[in-house]
Amino acid sequence: ASVVVRKGGTLKFGPDGTSHTGNTVKDLTLDGGSFEFAGAGVGAKLGTLTVLGRLTVTGDVAQVMTDTTANDNNRVGLAWQKDSAGTATSAARTVFDVADVTGDDRPDLTFEKPLTRGPNVNNVAGLVKIGAGRMKLAYDGDANSGGGYYGRQLGPNGDVDVLGGVLEFAGAWTVPVPNAANVPHRYYIGTNATLHVSNPNCVTTDVFTVADPNVRTKMHVDHGTFLIDCPGFKTGHVFLPDELVLEDAVFQTTLDGFADDNYALGALTLGSLLHIKGTTAFELMPFEGMKNNRLALLDTTPTEIRVDDVTGDDAVDATIGFKLCDRRYVRPGGTATRASGFVKTGSGTLLLTPTTTTLSMFSGDTEIREGIVRLDEANYDSKSF
Repeated sequence: ASVVVRKGGTLKFGPDGTSHTGNTVKDLTLDGGSFEFAGAGVGAKLGTLTVLGRLTVTGDVAQVMTDTTANDNNRVGLAWQKDSAGTATSAARTVFDVADVTGDDRPDLTFEKPLTRGPNVNNVAGLVKIGAGRMKLAYDGDANSGGGYYGRQLGPNGDVDVLGGVLEFAGAWTVPVPNAANVPHRYYIGTNATLHVSNPNCVTTDVFTVADPNVRTKMHVDHGTFLIDCPGFKTGHVFLPDELVLEDAVFQTTLDGFADDNYALGALTLGSLLHIKGTTAFELMPFEGMKNNRLALLDTTPTEIRVDDVTGDDAVDATIGFKLCDRRYVRPGGTATRASGFVKTGSGTLLLTPTTTTLSMFSGDTEIREGIVRLDEANYDSKSF
């Protein structure tokens, strides 16, 4: 059945002090009305209310999915595509249709309680975000979950599509590397949509992951925006999806990096493929001129940087203003460097123009199979490339 909560009404799920789990609703619409958990929940990882179809936010009131018990056992469950045995189900992914009820960039729907995968954390469940509003997943994690939305037991681990507005992954994000079954294997960010990854604790966080670096996760940003917003990030690597395709896309980061050139932390870490395509030139530049931002290459096999001829002429098709470095490069006396390199493919022109006089800090091989790689002479140190 479907439930609509109008302005002035509240859907209060579960009597105070009562446990509840395994419940489902087909569609839930919050049209100015509110929702909260009131019971204790059952099972550290079970969804107490699973939305099988669509959760819609409309009207003029921002929604916060929370509870009155401060109990981490309360969950909102996603429809699951595969059960814990790996058998496909007929369920589609849960759709979150969030309107811009605030009229600005504040969250229109915030989850202070975690999302989970229906009634079983071993299910496979993704989500679809539509509508012009911002949906924020703000749960900070707990000891049972491994922390954040990519902890071992919580969050979407199926396909994630952002087709409208903003989907923000927030929270602590101090995430141990999960196994392959618990990480979304495909992201799609569509036209004018945004995936916003933020981390309020990034100054001291060593692992801040968009995707497990050991899993072949794919992301296609198709005329949309991928934003990693963490201006205080200095002490770890941001592991990007293994295959990152940017098609007429915007990719922005607010990573500070270190002011001391002896340090190479605060790096974006590429996977096996970075593919620039579309019809317009692309730039990946450090945040507001911070000179020591790094772009770490893959160490097991060279990262493929594929640049198509997006301009249709001999102009630069892709510009990288980050300093290239070996994966897991740390300050002297720390973890050993892993030799990393890249292979340039595609008929387009790649310009390397780091905002420092040292062009690179990687020790692996460079292979140019197709197209052109240009080095910015003003910032080129022949001893380092």
